[in-house]
Amino acid sequence: MLRLQNGHYDLAVDAEHGARVVSLKALGREWLVPGDVATGDVFGGSQATGWDECFPTVLACDGKDFGWDGALRDHGVMWGRPWHADAGLDWLKTRFDDLKFSFSRRLALDGNTLIASYEATNMSEARIGYLYSQHLLLALNAGERISFTGIGPLSGYHVPPFTWPDARFMPVKSMAAGEAHKLYARRDGQTTATVHTTGGTLGLSWENLDLGLWLDYGGWPASAPVHQIAIEPTSAPFDGLNDDSVSWLSPGQTARWTITLTVKAAS
Repeated sequence: MLRLQNGHYDLAVDAEHGARVVSLKALGREWLVPGDVATGDVFGGSQATGWDECFPTVLACDGKDFGWDGALRDHGVMWGRPWHADAGLDWLKTRFDDLKFSFSRRLALDGNTLIASYEATNMSEARIGYLYSQHLLLALNAGERISFTGIGPLSGYHVPPFTWPDARFMPVKSMAAGEAHKLYARRDGQTTATVHTTGGTLGLSWENLDLGLWLDYGGWPASAPVHQIAIEPTSAPFDGLNDDSVSWLSPGQTARWTITLTVKAAS
């Protein structure tokens, strides 16, 4: 297990199993849903913990029309598999290498800011299509709130009726709600998502990515429901590869993006 720490953050990263961030402690609390080592090919309730990276898809789908050799597994090809790791005093870089692509994430600490910098490179001789989504599963409490800026209207699919009573703040519901929703919003400039708690705030910010939002208040999975929320910066407001969601990388081309997390103690 690899550690990255300063006076504001304490992170643990499991490079051998998807470079999953298994613990993200700040403001005196654990922000991530805890769980066991992530292995296998099916992403179910026991695998839905921590912070993973989804690439080149979220949902399992047929990738043949997008430069892949066939079926792509649920939540992408990288979770639960070994990554290479390199670390410095205030940074940790992990990299996943495949015959078709290389994907890296560099986590760097700067005071109360955690900067996640990404690169995806096409290593093949033909172009490949991809969908990226950060998969940061938050352990939040009923009554805490999330606010957003820089997004358009929320929409979703395979979702029961969803009511957001206040456009500025989304209240976190309890496990007793028995609901699960996957929602999306197109970006509208620089995007921020802020979790408001009694101890302070956890904020995410990014540019040139849309928003995915997973709200599970005891509605999934049916066999053993869980309580978790994922704020998911994503390259398109979809879960699978299709003509509307796909971004393309030509041979040798690299895509880059950055997601920033900031914690602030309550004043």
